[in-house]
Amino acid sequence: MQAADSTIATVKSAGKFHVMLKRLVYASGATDAVGIDLAAILDQSRQANTDLNVTGVLCFLDGVYMQYLEGDEATVEELFGRIRSDPRHCDIAPLERRAVPRRMFPGWTMAPGGDRQHEGDLPQLFARHTA
Repeated sequence: MQAADSTIATVKSAGKFHVMLKRLVYASGATDAVGIDLAAILDQSRQANTDLNVTGVLCFLDGVYMQYLEGDEATVEELFGRIRSDPRHCDIAPLERRAVPRRMFPGWTMAPGGDRQHEGDLPQLFARHTA
């Protein structure tokens, strides 16, 4: 049984209502890869995502962003709309959009990814959590 209001999709299970979560994964090019301050972007994302109850991972490697977002469907879509209009991004390609039963990164308002030390782990990280 589903109950919905204008902002949150919920499903009733075992007598309780649960918020339906959405996962959105996208890749985009950086318009100015040289001028990227990833630490500042992560700080800003963590602050905003805490307020929005959005979690995920942001990777930046060789001028390409790859981000995994999870949260309330309407919130994630609104956030993705803002990302699409952000002048730091070009060639934005959604890779996956789907409902998920639980968060894969519940404690990460925005975890960093994409440093050279863990570069080989990125495909496995995203493959494990988008399968």
